[in-house]
Amino acid sequence: MSRTNIRDLSVCYAGTNGTTHALDRLSFSLSDGEIWGIVGPSGCGKSTLLRVLAGVLTTYDGEVSINGTRPDPKRQSIGLIPQNYALLNWKRVEENIFLPFVIRRTYPDRAYADAVIHSLGLDSLLRRYPHELSGGQQQRVALARSFIQQPDLLLMDEPFSALDTLTAERCRRLFREVWQENPVSTLLVTHNIFEAAELCSHVAILSQSPGRLVRVLHTPTAEDIRLLIETQWTEN
Repeated sequence: MSRTNIRDLSVCYAGTNGTTHALDRLSFSLSDGEIWGIVGPSGCGKSTLLRVLAGVLTTYDGEVSINGTRPDPKRQSIGLIPQNYALLNWKRVEENIFLPFVIRRTYPDRAYADAVIHSLGLDSLLRRYPHELSGGQQQRVALARSFIQQPDLLLMDEPFSALDTLTAERCRRLFREVWQENPVSTLLVTHNIFEAAELCSHVAILSQSPGRLVRVLHTPTAEDIRLLIETQWTEN
């Protein structure tokens, strides 16, 4: 069983105005087939956490591992869906979807890839460029690119926040349908408590900066999350 472990993770940034403490002794474990939501106020280190798990930020205190190994995108398959979807405008949809394989010089499971593309309704869009797509279509391309990698860990940074309500709802449903076919360990950063309750098996609530773990809720309702964060953030 694949597993992501975070133990006593602390991250500090040195800047012109001194040292900024982003995360403070954060600890939790994410098992295979779980979707964890990370909820916290702006500036509490949520994006910093994703950068550590993506292997982009390598200077920190504590221990972080994916399947027993320190995060390293060269050795592990780590899917990342940022807020802007990170699509290359000069490449067609199909090229964007398979770009990770080109970079790593590996080959996808084409039958699985075709199934994911079909599930996300992208068959007719493969020859288009990102600027020819709607926001919801771009989001589905980003989902396809990540799922086709069959990653050890999928990281999602507010992936539905730029979409209108109906499009976001449809994309969340499509995400869940594809995820159920391939239940990869997923970490979802979101400000939307309804989204966290709908998609996540666990929700980790972080404090205001520096981000500390307040509590982990198991299969919470949106009301459970709201009450906890209102209490926590009001007290601080």
